Amino acid sequence: MPRIASRLNIEAPDYDALREKAEQDVEEALGAAERPDDRVKLAAEIIQQADVEIATYADTRNDLLASLYLHDLIEGTQLSQIAGVNKNGLRRLLGTAVYGSSARKTLPAFMKDAEMNALAKALNVRHIKKSPGKQLLEASLVIEKAKARRKAATPVLRDTALELVEKHDWAVHQVAAHTGLTNKMASEHIKFARLRRHS
Repeated sequence: MPRIASRLNIEAPDYDALREKAEQDVEEALGAAERPDDRVKLAAEIIQQADVEIATYADTRNDLLASLYLHDLIEGTQLSQIAGVNKNGLRRLLGTAVYGSSARKTLPAFMKDAEMNALAKALNVRHIKKSPGKQLLEASLVIEKAKARRKAATPVLRDTALELVEKHDWAVHQVAAHTGLTNKMASEHIKFARLRRHS
């Protein structure tokens, strides 16, 4: 008989709508920047802010997922919906939380309740008891909106950096200095823009 997992009394948000809104906001903000030097700088700032938010909340989200899944035995399908990831994404995040990012391992696909609790104990997975579902939702919302903003800003950064180099005679190091990127990263963005143009 298959195990009957517990569920949280939390409604998963409509991540598709939230991502779409975040992307539209970025596109409008960048579209309002008429000068390419202003536009590329704003795009870089949006990406940098998104990266900070993702880095700030990622470990918290992963630890909450592991606690809820292994200690509280919450249904994986519901956790993936609350976190805004698919089933494989959830397994990857759980593996990162439990084994560490360098291990590149995922949890076994099927475990009994006792096995899940034993694994949590053996690997010292912290049991987060203070509103873990609410905390998971809050962290996941920040991360998914930040990822959407980053996704919308990245092609604009790349295309505008290429425009500055090709049409305004900027050197790569000028783009880097203006956007806060390293020379290598600025060069990579410009290369991706060229590849995308010819694909």
